[in-house]
Amino acid sequence: MKSLIWSSAPFAWSVLNSFDKYYEKYKKYDLLVHAASPPMDMTGNNHFGLNYHIIKNNLPEYKEVDVGDDVIPLLERKAKEICSLDRKIDILWSGGIDSTTTLLMLRDFAEKDQLRVIMSEGSIDEYPWLYDTVVKDMDHIVNKDMNFRSEITKENVTVNASMADLMYHGFPVGRKDNKSLGPMNGDFFLCPIEYRVKTYWRLRYMWQQRTYQHLAGYIQDEVIIDGDYVLPGVSLLDDKDVIQWYINKWIRHEIPILKEPWENLTEDVIKQYRQIWEMLPPEGRMFDNVEDSKQIPIIKSYKEAKMEFRNYIAKQTGDSDYAYNKEKVSSLIHGQKNMYDRSYPTVAVCDDGSVIKRDELENIDPFDFITP
Repeated sequence: MKSLIWSSAPFAWSVLNSFDKYYEKYKKYDLLVHAASPPMDMTGNNHFGLNYHIIKNNLPEYKEVDVGDDVIPLLERKAKEICSLDRKIDILWSGGIDSTTTLLMLRDFAEKDQLRVIMSEGSIDEYPWLYDTVVKDMDHIVNKDMNFRSEITKENVTVNASMADLMYHGFPVGRKDNKSLGPMNGDFFLCPIEYRVKTYWRLRYMWQQRTYQHLAGYIQDEVIIDGDYVLPGVSLLDDKDVIQWYINKWIRHEIPILKEPWENLTEDVIKQYRQIWEMLPPEGRMFDNVEDSKQIPIIKSYKEAKMEFRNYIAKQTGDSDYAYNKEKVSSLIHGQKNMYDRSYPTVAVCDDGSVIKRDELENIDPFDFITP
């Protein structure tokens, strides 16, 4: 039996299609979580067909724990911890709010020449001032081939910032020709408010998968797993206290970003999502009825989100215009040509560090991964 720390939907389907009982159970829960991320119970109590190993940061119990009112000191503590690993650190910098916050924090605590910035030409376009005044004088590499993930090495610690979106409800919308693909694209974060699920539910079943998602496209044959770290997959946000801070502060006062007005949602779309929402157990639902859900204020723009990060950037750089007016950068899409087209080579990573490539799917033994 092999244990996975991350896998993509193509890997899961290739294994589970041969086992009807697992396939049906997995399919049900997959709809509740995310089409591209097989569910993984962070408590380790449930397995949905596949055998996963929770590497670190099982979610804390849903209770009040005193971690303070400010997340910035918690993130700074995590930055110090990463820098203390005594390895070269790569930061994936898109030029957006999340990665800029991460870069500035790591810069403050890293040793001389410990930090290297992996970026694309689009990163410069997103925040030219920071590139000219800070990044240009740091060790950095600008990937010009729309393949920034090819710069990842198994020797270095690679830090990403993508998990901020899960905590702050800012998941990017699928876009084509600069237009939203809308609710019919299958994005849960565009569905009617009453069908959204509680953030704790998403964290419990998505956290490790989404934290390590950039391992798709990893070009080596193995990753380094050192103690409690998957070294090529670290974030300032994959910390128990940071997660607990979020649960304490926001979980009971959640303000979803609804990017589609109610009047724009067709009956067919609402019906489609209601069928999925009704599959959720009551504890996973935000609301039991439509009218109650309509009382939640709709955030007016992305600029109103992530104020902790925006305040930090303004304080560190003095650039209030960027800090408080920067819109969403869509997951480094300007730096990776196969970010969403399902042609990425790595489809799974095992807890021994071995990597399973897409072209190996036909040769794997499904019994190696099915839970007993």
